[in-house]
Amino acid sequence: MKQREPRTGQELESAAVHVNYEITMLHIALKLSCGEPQNDFDAARKNCYLESFVLHFRNLVDFLYEPRNAKPDDILAIDFFPDPNAWKTIRPAKTAEILDAETRVNKLAVHLTYDRQVLPPNWGTSKLYSDLEPALRSFQKNLLYERKDWFPSLRS
Repeated sequence: MKQREPRTGQELESAAVHVNYEITMLHIALKLSCGEPQNDFDAARKNCYLESFVLHFRNLVDFLYEPRNAKPDDILAIDFFPDPNAWKTIRPAKTAEILDAETRVNKLAVHLTYDRQVLPPNWGTSKLYSDLEPALRSFQKNLLYERKDWFPSLRS
């Protein structure tokens, strides 16, 4: 990834609102996607919550672990650190489940692919959340002190 232009404090503080939204929606979608549906409508609603979960999960993975094809206007965790390489060295590595989920999100939820016919539809959302949470906690823990309050969704 080529060198990114540093963002101003105001740009970062404004961007934090959107990151908080993603984190909050991930939490809510996780809770709402649990449980066994009682009828077809409940099953459809559960799928909506599941799709919401995987969308916000994907956005947060891309935020925490900047993709190779990141665009200049993408909000990335590295933008919040004076030294972008510092975040890259302290963040937890992606787990095998996160790596697998990235492919599954693309193949099963974001793009209409023939692989939908062969990939199993079970997501293990609780496990995916628990695998992503250490990176979110590490992000919050390692922010500059004056930036910590920008992320109320990460408060314990």
